[in-house]
Amino acid sequence: GVIGVVVTAVFFQIINQIVGKVGPPSKVDKSDTWKWRNLFISWIHAIIVGSWDLSCFVIYPDLMSDLIAYKNGYLYAMIAFSSGYFVHDFIDLAVNGKLLSSWEIIAHHIAVAGMFIYNLLTSLCISYNVIALLCEVNTIFLHSRKLLQMCKFGFSHWLYQAASQLNLVTFVCCRFVALAWIVHGMFV
Repeated sequence: GVIGVVVTAVFFQIINQIVGKVGPPSKVDKSDTWKWRNLFISWIHAIIVGSWDLSCFVIYPDLMSDLIAYKNGYLYAMIAFSSGYFVHDFIDLAVNGKLLSSWEIIAHHIAVAGMFIYNLLTSLCISYNVIALLCEVNTIFLHSRKLLQMCKFGFSHWLYQAASQLNLVTFVCCRFVALAWIVHGMFV
């Protein structure tokens, strides 16, 4: 798991360099270049992990039978991959002097990556992590909306409207329900 975390962090550092060289679309304000790049890379992570996460429930529906002890390499690799992204983003925020201005993101990354890495090392609660990563499905549309705003798409544009509607639907289904599921599991 730790090797997967490191390899993924390096992978996202390479993607970061490529996106930085290509640069944002011309409509993005020059003062927002770093923000656009950071959001774009987070969006890439969300697409990969959101799709991967949904496939976990389809391919391995028995992951829900024991949320504490159930594990397999497919789920385990996704948790390591996502943890590597959080490590990358922490480094990116630090290198670009955004730690203090993004303290809530840093706290989130430390909490989530810490929990994921602990679970990787103990091989416990991997299925709970899969449930938690349902949030990345919502993040796809959350970041799509913001990236479209930064690219000057109007609020009435059909693409912006679609992203907004999907953001609301997936917020309820993939954030609220997932969090309720985890809280219920903690009490049970």
